[in-house]
Amino acid sequence: MNLEKISKCFFINLNRRKDRLDHINKTLPFYAQRSRAIDANELELTPRIHDLFKNSINKLTKAEIACALSHYSLWKRLITDKDADNYLILEDDVVFKPGFQNFWNSVFSQNLPDQYNLIYLGGCQPWNKPQYHKVLKPYNQYFHNIKNNDFFSNGDHFWHMTTCSYIISKNAASLMCQYIEQLGMDRALDFFMLRFFDKNKFFSAPESVFHLNPLMSHQLHEEGDNFKIDKKSDIQNDGEKFKDINAPKNNVTKIIHQSWKDENIPYHIYKKHWIDSWQQKNPDWEYRFWTDADNLNLIKNHYPQYLDLYKSYEKGVDRADIARFFYMHKYGGVYVDLDFRCLRPLDELFNEEVMVLGKQKMKKTGTEMDENAIPNAFKYSTPRQKFWLDCVDLLTEYKYDKYGRHTSPEVATGPIFLLRCLERLKPDNMRVLDPEIFYPISWDTDGSAAANSIKEEWDLNPEKFFPKSYAVTYWTCAWRETSAVHKVKNNSKKINIIWQSMGGKNNCYERDWIMEIFSGVEANHIDDENREFAAENSIVIYSDMFSHDINRYPKSIHEKWKQIQSQQQKYFDKFKNFKNCILFHLSDEHTQANTSHYKYFKHVFRNYYRKDVDQENVTFIPLGYGRGFNDLTNKTS
Repeated sequence: MNLEKISKCFFINLNRRKDRLDHINKTLPFYAQRSRAIDANELELTPRIHDLFKNSINKLTKAEIACALSHYSLWKRLITDKDADNYLILEDDVVFKPGFQNFWNSVFSQNLPDQYNLIYLGGCQPWNKPQYHKVLKPYNQYFHNIKNNDFFSNGDHFWHMTTCSYIISKNAASLMCQYIEQLGMDRALDFFMLRFFDKNKFFSAPESVFHLNPLMSHQLHEEGDNFKIDKKSDIQNDGEKFKDINAPKNNVTKIIHQSWKDENIPYHIYKKHWIDSWQQKNPDWEYRFWTDADNLNLIKNHYPQYLDLYKSYEKGVDRADIARFFYMHKYGGVYVDLDFRCLRPLDELFNEEVMVLGKQKMKKTGTEMDENAIPNAFKYSTPRQKFWLDCVDLLTEYKYDKYGRHTSPEVATGPIFLLRCLERLKPDNMRVLDPEIFYPISWDTDGSAAANSIKEEWDLNPEKFFPKSYAVTYWTCAWRETSAVHKVKNNSKKINIIWQSMGGKNNCYERDWIMEIFSGVEANHIDDENREFAAENSIVIYSDMFSHDINRYPKSIHEKWKQIQSQQQKYFDKFKNFKNCILFHLSDEHTQANTSHYKYFKHVFRNYYRKDVDQENVTFIPLGYGRGFNDLTNKTS
């Protein structure tokens, strides 16, 4: 028998728990699809898991993390399931009271709250039941909220419920997944779900969490109100945790530095998987990304005696080269160019090392060209090594040639300058590694992206071709105007990415995510705070979470809000006659913002589900969703 107003039902079950599968198959009074549980015994700490549990990875057991991931995977499925408004999610030890399905279809489903995020069908543990009736706040005869109470914590709407049986709305799945993907799950699943809607730093909605009246399910081991812990529970009886990844290892300074002139990395030059590889292979290392503005502030705040020298270099590449010396001295760790790809974890490579560079193969022609043998594209150091500031002190000696002309970047601040510093300063704690470690491809002997001579398989399967390497660089040499990476690969017209975020681009917190989605796309980025620019072949990105119903706001702001609405409408009206524009609508957490302009756009992407705009030209994409997105955007372009 199906359950009315429940789109789909799933039960979570481990492959090795056939006893629980038999229990479900024997006792569940309605159809539910099996969802394979993630097994803690097979779970490895990947960068993805680390990101999802960044604030609790050392507090939760592997079993608790596996359980959370099993539920989270169903939430993610719901978000993109166009045939479902909600899921009923069950654990495989759930037991329903006799007649549940008849009660649900005849009574509960007919009195379902209009707006809900979670509905618990059961899960109040035996030791909490004596106080349970005191905290219930009737919504109607068949559903309760939890009123403000002090039972578990002071002055909130929290009441602990297990996750053995609950209905989750698409909106709730979207909200929780976005939070987890940006900030991480900070506690065990059952507490996270309840605390998320009870109170968090962004919003609280305890009135959107409901309990059946009466509760209609419990866990198998609670039969007869048994107070004992379930001795057969994988979660209760497995205390193994992941190794503390924040513990110091071998005195390695674990920071990775990369830089670009601004935050808009040109992914058509520097492939995103190159950049991502550093955090993927080294998940416990800190990652720092520097812009030109950051570099200037670093020198202003910490090395002001060198500020005038730094400013005297006009070329951006020279300034970037100089900033690297200060990264190494102030913070230490690894500096690496954006065209490098990490192939193996770095920890063991730098065990007890103080400073490390690498060689590349050169043809040995006996000319200045050979002095590029030790690139400045990869450096490792512990902090406060005097060598790096000694290099900065030598900069003025190589800034001009004998005719008073500025020297090339290689000589002034780059690899030739670095080699001469090594020859003059002779640091005894510097190790220079063989070419196969960092530079298995030499631009002088093998090829480079700058010369369009990199073999495709070197990027598709670098571990096969460079089995001894910890990293490989593809030599884009993007600072050279003559580099092949600057040549347009096709003659297609650039798209316009128009940023309409209120308050300007710095207030668009999703900007990095959007930039990632369109990595590799040739685009004009237009910050149009005043809503003036509109053109064919554009992608408009804007935030609007405010209700189109002005009466929801105090009368004191009605006039101002009318002006804002009018300005917004006039802007979107400009797109009436365009045929190939796309809209990104961010925010709208309360799903009340105006959407009448959606019809002007070929396709609309939004990050919160709304039933009233669930139509052909609208796709719901949670923040952080990336995989498969390019295929989707290609179809709409």
